[in-house]
Amino acid sequence: RFAEAVYLNVDAFNWVPSTDPGVRTKGLVAPGERQTRIDMVELAAGATRALGEVGRTVLAFVLDGEVTAGDHVMREWSALSLEDDTTEVTGSAERSEIVLITLPCFED
Repeated sequence: RFAEAVYLNVDAFNWVPSTDPGVRTKGLVAPGERQTRIDMVELAAGATRALGEVGRTVLAFVLDGEVTAGDHVMREWSALSLEDDTTEVTGSAERSEIVLITLPCFED
């Protein structure tokens, strides 16, 4: 579908306040009918957000800061694969950014 690489300037997208306190989001890309998405989540220290989606595989990549997921600390450049599940993460740095990649859905 794409003849050349597509580059995103994520700084050109605005943060949108969430209903969750201390959380903002950016919807970056949703290219096509298979519901693939690339989003970002920003967490203030102590803010909590559920990541993942039942029935989907979501990759979470900590771009900046640090978050906790259960008993695990995810530092900058850490990644987490959520398959058909959700998990709560809590910002443990002053400000943390997570890139979320929701993989394609191939259901008939």
